[in-house]
Amino acid sequence: MLVGYPALYAFEVLKKLVQAESVTFPMAVLTGLGNVLHISLGYYLSQHTSLGYLGPAVALSLLEVAVFGGMLGYLLWWNPMHVAWCVEWGWPAAWSHVSQFFRFGVPGMLMMLIEWGAIEILTLVAGILPNHILTIGILSSTLNLWYMPYFGLSVAATIRMGNLLGANKPEKAKRVMSLTLRLSFAFALVTASLLLLLSPILPRLVVNDVDIVAYVRVMLHNRCFRAMGKQDVASGVNAAAFYLVGVPVAVLFGLYFKWSVEGLWSGFTLGSLSANFIYQFLLSRVDWAVVAQDAVDRE
Repeated sequence: MLVGYPALYAFEVLKKLVQAESVTFPMAVLTGLGNVLHISLGYYLSQHTSLGYLGPAVALSLLEVAVFGGMLGYLLWWNPMHVAWCVEWGWPAAWSHVSQFFRFGVPGMLMMLIEWGAIEILTLVAGILPNHILTIGILSSTLNLWYMPYFGLSVAATIRMGNLLGANKPEKAKRVMSLTLRLSFAFALVTASLLLLLSPILPRLVVNDVDIVAYVRVMLHNRCFRAMGKQDVASGVNAAAFYLVGVPVAVLFGLYFKWSVEGLWSGFTLGSLSANFIYQFLLSRVDWAVVAQDAVDRE
């Protein structure tokens, strides 16, 4: 894994730069091909070599290097957009932006740590429950099954809203936010329906519609505040909702009332609903013209 980390970090930096130019299709192609490579190579290394369970990790490291190489190739030969970036380096200019970098970066980091930290706490609590291996499997499988598609939708909304706010187009940014929330609601209902239909072949892997809709909308609200440069607000809301409501109620229902995995999900859902209500209230009071002007001023 250590071999792949430098390539992963470099790819993430290049990805953000390319996303700022509203270019996303090449990255989708690269990561799609990378997933095919990861699955194929991981299966081969784990099943047909002496690496065993280390095979998928080795395949992942090779994948990260390959995807980074593909991104470099795209920028150097296929679409050398970096030529127009006019990148200039100087210590005075760099230091002048350090405070701004930490002002937005640290709250954004805390926002993700708080959100995922709550999920990991639930995973630890699941280890105390009877049939803990099955319970942890349900939690992790469910998250992987329905989190990633909506994460992609939220990233797309962040990029689009950020670009529109930077271009001083607040009304269009507001429309993107509304459209994204409506899409998330529709997709969440589809996901819930699929889980219910597939439940006979996915034992006990059934989640209420409310669970999915609530958490998906929280995640998208997070991204809306990130696009507005208000990560500190999202961090505070996440901390209050998940650590004052979600996790304590999940522990109470799951351990004290012995509701098992249903209790954990119920508590987490209450935390998500609490965050959703707070976000809805805050977004209803946003002055989009002021937010857009702030984004322009930062440029």
